[in-house]
Formats: sequence, C-alpha cells, structure tokens
Amino acid sequence: LTAALEIDPSLTWALVQRGQAHRQADQFDEAIADYTAALEIDPSLTWALVQRGETHRQADQFDEAIADYTAALQQDPTDAMALGSRGQAHRRAGRFGEAVADLTAALEIDPSLTWALVERGEAHRQAGRFDEAVADYTAALQQDP
Repeated sequence: LTAALEIDPSLTWALVQRGQAHRQADQFDEAIADYTAALEIDPSLTWALVQRGETHRQADQFDEAIADYTAALQQDPTDAMALGSRGQAHRRAGRFGEAVADLTAALEIDPSLTWALVERGEAHRQAGRFDEAVADYTAALQQDP
C-alpha cells in the first residue's frame, strides 16, 4: 500500500486500507493519520470516518470517536454500524443514556446486530438497570445461541 501511495498519493482506497492495517496492529496514530489523509482528499468517505472513529474508540479517545461517528451519521443517518459504534463509545465513556439511545436506533435499522444487543445490555447493566440488561442479553442469546 505504501508503494502504491508513493506512485499516487491520492489513492484514498490505499490510505484507508493502510489505515486498517495500522489499526489492526494497534498503531493508532498511524491509522488516524491515514484516515485523515483520505478524508482530506475526499470528505464524503463515510467508511473512512467510521474506521477513524473505531480507531479513536480502540485508543480510548471516546470524544474523538463520537465526533467521527456523528460526522458519518450526518452523511448517512441510516448507517446502523455508525450508530451502534457511537453507542459503544458512549458506553465506554460512561454515558449510558446516550449509549442506549444510539444502540436502540441501530437495532431499529438493523435488528440482526446481535453485538448491539449485547452492548445495550452492558449499558443497562452498568447503569444499574438489571432487568433491561437481562432482557437484552436474553434476546442476543436467542438471536445467536
């Protein structure tokens, strides 16, 4: 990917793919730099915004992650993955109400997101709403035993 970018530095697909490789190697600064470079070339790359958000979330930079997911959702308000991922970031930041709202919205768009049920259950559990947590965990197990 680096060799391809040396030939043509405007290849957004190569920047995003290299960002993915960096993120998977826990090289968060490098990943963020690649996603940012791709977005400077083409700000409409919703997928790059979501992936940069994922990188921020994995690096425990929750406010930055939420900002990226929100920007992606401004481009596509029906992106269930961006909604669910923003919910994950809210939960990890301790904002359980926002987490439940985003995860619920994601599940309304795509009810098959078992991971979103589990995340919403975690948000309920961490907020002390144990009945709701059990209901979400049970639904997740029914969906994917």
